[in-house]
Amino acid sequence: MHNRMTTALLFGLLSQLPVAAATCPGTVVLQDSFNTVNPALNLTPYDSATLKIQGGRAEISVTKAQFARVEIYSGLRYGDANVCLTVATPSTDTPQKQDGGIVFWADGSASHYTFEITPEGKFSIAQLSSGKWSYPVHLTDSPAIVQGTGKTNTLRVLTKGSTATLFINDQQVGVFDGTPPAGGGMVGFVGDSSDQLTGSVSFDFTNFAVAIP
Repeated sequence: MHNRMTTALLFGLLSQLPVAAATCPGTVVLQDSFNTVNPALNLTPYDSATLKIQGGRAEISVTKAQFARVEIYSGLRYGDANVCLTVATPSTDTPQKQDGGIVFWADGSASHYTFEITPEGKFSIAQLSSGKWSYPVHLTDSPAIVQGTGKTNTLRVLTKGSTATLFINDQQVGVFDGTPPAGGGMVGFVGDSSDQLTGSVSFDFTNFAVAIP
């Protein structure tokens, strides 16, 4: 997850918002089920990463080692909120350090936090600020993660003030204090390859939602 690059930014608002979602506690204010292509998403293919929307999922494919595609719902800012996402870890390539997960407390493509998991049962929090990555929570083992390639896990970040509480499969796995943007942060999702990538790696995302607790 080192030396990562942000490659994409999402624009616009979602056209339909449900009144409730069982997988994201609270009143849902943003949801993308990925059943159709939402105009907020940037599907432009890049040399090193692509994004596809089909069959109720968003798929990020990365073909370059140590590379990330970060997708942010631009213009939508939240203070205290639950951010929820289901992640299917890659079913190809090696499992080591292949990260996928939630983007939160984003002030833009060059300033944000990520909450990611790996197929080998680790999670981490990374922060991009002023062009530099730091790791408020380094790669940490968690029994809450269903391990193995091609496995599905549900992530949730609860932000309250400057504190973020982390959940995996409805189990609390960590708490840390960060620096949210003034006026609230934007949200999104990310797929990240490791330095061991030899071909390509794909991440499937479903059930993205933001709810006010």
